[in-house]
Amino acid sequence: MMADTSSEKPRPPKQTVLIIDDARTTRTHMRLMLEALFECHTASSAEEGLQLARTHRPQAILLDVQMPGMNGLECLAVLKTDPDLKKIPVVMVTTRGEEEAIRRAEALGCNAYVAKPVQSAELFTTLRTLLRVD
Repeated sequence: MMADTSSEKPRPPKQTVLIIDDARTTRTHMRLMLEALFECHTASSAEEGLQLARTHRPQAILLDVQMPGMNGLECLAVLKTDPDLKKIPVVMVTTRGEEEAIRRAEALGCNAYVAKPVQSAELFTTLRTLLRVD
């Protein structure tokens, strides 16, 4: 006999996070950390990430700084000048020693940054703060 679930409140839909990073292991690592709480989409390049951002309108974007082709700072500049995407919070994912990139990202309008290797507690805290998630 199945339990009566009619009195249970439906769960609100998960917020969407877009992970843009050229390193497959980093994308996978962050997706596995987040997928219990967020719907995750991943992109291996800035160009693919911009396309997915336009398609899925995520609530937050995790953006690697160093990528071949269009780098993360160039992608951030496009995101923050696009009227449909500019309000999406962007978290830059940096390696240690990228202080200049962090300053440039802040000037372009990034909302936060996390250092690689990404730690789940720091990532959750950052996203919860930006998205006001309990």
